Amino acid sequence: MLIINVIPLSKLIVALAVVYSIIVMVITAIVSFFDVSGISNFRIIFSISALFEVSLIFILSKGWRKIWIKIPSLNKWVSPDLNGNWEVEIMSTWKGAGSEGIIKGKATIQQTILKLTVNVKTDNSRSFTLVASPFKMMDGIPGLHYMYESETILSNDVENEGHKGAATLYSDDCIQGDFSCLSGNYFTNRNTSGSFIFNKT
Repeated sequence: MLIINVIPLSKLIVALAVVYSIIVMVITAIVSFFDVSGISNFRIIFSISALFEVSLIFILSKGWRKIWIKIPSLNKWVSPDLNGNWEVEIMSTWKGAGSEGIIKGKATIQQTILKLTVNVKTDNSRSFTLVASPFKMMDGIPGLHYMYESETILSNDVENEGHKGAATLYSDDCIQGDFSCLSGNYFTNRNTSGSFIFNKT
């Protein structure tokens, strides 16, 4: 299972702290300006904290997708919404035997503002990502470096035995704002290499 910080956690904490401080100062200034009596500063801050926490939980779980729909540019500025089902084509080169093969499969990507999970399954195997790091090219194209572990579904399939690998995927359609395709190369610890093509369904 892949678990990554889509947005660096340190930057997110700083951003939330700044936003919270601004909200507290603004509300306190408004209350002071209108001279609202009978309301203590502690009660104001407590109420703001509760409201902010509820809003934050909503945004960090599923609410962020609604914001991304309203402001599509966030797909470029922050990170694309990759949630959904994907058709996968794996082009593999078996270096040891000098042969090539094409494997088709399916992938499911589940993403929140803080983490992202990728599961890939073919007729003979399934893979779970171990570690990953998102990045962005100079021209704005987002990508993903990740390492995965694949396990065999058919225990008697010797050629497709479990292995670990590393891949780099790019979102080729980011300029059009589509983000419906991911592609890139990979290599494994069993002396094989190849490429992935993900197409969103």
